[in-house]
Amino acid sequence: MKKQRRGGATEPRRGLAADTVPDTAMEQAELEEQPETAAEPTVEIVQVSVPLAELKPNEYLNTHVDARLDPDQRVALRRLYNALWQQHAHLASGRHVESAADAVRWLLEAVVEAAVESAES
Repeated sequence: MKKQRRGGATEPRRGLAADTVPDTAMEQAELEEQPETAAEPTVEIVQVSVPLAELKPNEYLNTHVDARLDPDQRVALRRLYNALWQQHAHLASGRHVESAADAVRWLLEAVVEAAVESAES
């Protein structure tokens, strides 16, 4: 698409604006398309048992994890992230869950919380 300039000249333009003139029928169809409103997918709750061992004295504690995920792990992480996003979940710091890394942080915080509750009972 091209934007009309003063004097009749045109220049390429990205995006759709009110002053955009379609060059082809396909571009006209793009202008007329309305975005579909997809229904929010339902959120499924699952329970997972996680083994936790005692820490050894002076044991190294990781501050960073860099991992490649297999296809099933990618799907699981995305489903977790999507559910947390839909529920407007927060981390313990009060920050919204806004990334896959935040979803992993949220999951680890849930493990900590469950371990504390288990120790108290």
